[in-house]
Amino acid sequence: MYYLGIDTSAYTTSLAIVGANRLVWEERLVLKVPQGETGLAQSAAFFQHVQNLPLLVQKVPSSY
Repeated sequence: MYYLGIDTSAYTTSLAIVGANRLVWEERLVLKVPQGETGLAQSAAFFQHVQNLPLLVQKVPSSY
């Protein structure tokens, strides 16, 4: 059995697949923070996560 982990942190959108108590696949996309800024407003980060998640799901190997 495999489990899908999803993380939408302050600076990355991440997916991971775990099976048999080990990490078997992971992929991350770093959020785009404008140069000179120290972070994103919550709504801007949310928008980027919504855009990134389908891109990451498409990268999940079909064997899982």
